[in-house]
Amino acid sequence: MPPAHQATVQPPTPIRSRVEQSQLPMPLPHRRRGRRRWARLVPLVEAGARLGLNGLLLLLGGASLGHLLPYIYNQAQSLASMQVAIDRAETSHLKLKTDLNRYFDPTQSQHLIQEQSGYQNTSERPVVWIAPASH
Repeated sequence: MPPAHQATVQPPTPIRSRVEQSQLPMPLPHRRRGRRRWARLVPLVEAGARLGLNGLLLLLGGASLGHLLPYIYNQAQSLASMQVAIDRAETSHLKLKTDLNRYFDPTQSQHLIQEQSGYQNTSERPVVWIAPASH
C-alpha cells in the first residue's frame, strides 16, 4: 500500500473508437432545435408586429380625419361666404373708382357743374317752354 501522502496514479482511459462514439447520446439536441425554431419565428413575429403597428396607425389616422372633416366643411362654407363678400366689395370699389375719376376729370368738370347746380354757360340761353294760354 502506498504511503498516505503520495497520490495514486491511475491508468489512462482508452480512446473510444468511432463506432463507440456514434453510439453515444447527442448532447442536448432540444436546445439547438429551440434556437433554430426561434430563429425561424423571429421574422414572422417582426412582420406581425409591423403589420399590427401599421394597422393601429391607419386607424388613428382615419379617426383623426373623421374629426377634421366637419372643420374642413365649415371652413369651405366660410370661404364661400367670404368670396361673395369680396365680390360685392370689388363691385362697390369699381363703382366708387369710376365716380372718383369722373368727379376729378378736368374734361368733365363743366358737365358736372351744370348737372349738379343747373349752372348755364353765358354763351348759352336757356329755353323755357310755356304752354300757350287758352282764351
